[in-house]
Amino acid sequence: MKKLQYISTVLVGAMMMLTSFIAPGVDQDTKLAVVINPKGPPVNISANDLRKIFKGEVQRWKDGTKVVVVMMKTNTTTGNETASRLFNMSGNDLNKYWLSLVFAGKARAPYFISSESELLLFVSQNPGAIGIIDAKDVHGSKVATVDGNESF
Repeated sequence: MKKLQYISTVLVGAMMMLTSFIAPGVDQDTKLAVVINPKGPPVNISANDLRKIFKGEVQRWKDGTKVVVVMMKTNTTTGNETASRLFNMSGNDLNKYWLSLVFAGKARAPYFISSESELLLFVSQNPGAIGIIDAKDVHGSKVATVDGNESF
């Protein structure tokens, strides 16, 4: 047990160091969009349900497909914006939150991706996948509305 605590402490420290390098500031002019795979995620989501999904509280979609959370790394502008707007957390706090969930066995870690184009490709190829990107980079991908809006 002490070995597991030591490993988790080391991992949290490493994540904090990695995300502390040039974490961009939040830009309220940027609009975020929720991109979804056609299989699994609903096309209309409430902001509250979106938070639950991205906090690992939802494991399966209504059709039974596994939820696959895909996020931009928190040292990217979009990743930092997502942490701030969706969770009211810093990127570091979001990383710590997910590490604690994974080590407690309560959720499967999200896929953290470096570029918007990679995130779009991943979501399009993986049933049940849902991600958040800069709305200007959607480029014809399937988008879910959040509280009736295509961006937030």
